[in-house]
Amino acid sequence: MKPFTLFLILVFSLCVHACYYVQQSPKQNGKPDWFWRPNVEGKIGGVGVAGPHINGIGAQRELAISRAIEDISRQMGVTVSSVSRTGTAGSKDGALTQMETYSIQTVTGQTVRAKIREFWQEPETQKLYVWMVVE
Repeated sequence: MKPFTLFLILVFSLCVHACYYVQQSPKQNGKPDWFWRPNVEGKIGGVGVAGPHINGIGAQRELAISRAIEDISRQMGVTVSSVSRTGTAGSKDGALTQMETYSIQTVTGQTVRAKIREFWQEPETQKLYVWMVVE
């Protein structure tokens, strides 16, 4: 299997697993406390945020998780680079644009393993927030 395919399977599994652990956190300035202080119990934490996605809630969750992993990776000193590919296909009725975004974590002797602690969706903007903590 290709590394990107494995990454997508991992992200999807984390999304499904996280659905069972949604909690209500205390709020500070309208956002959960973990938004302001993601590190907990001496462990590195990260927050990922994604606005509404054209491909639905699943794609929004994947993007938020990817951003949280990137946040954690940066704190661990891991090199993180995001790559975007955009392709355009034309038709006689108009043009179709498709965008594929993925993250590559370059690890030097480290494995970045994090567990989803909580999801929260901002009611006004529909932005989805995910909190992940290194295990």
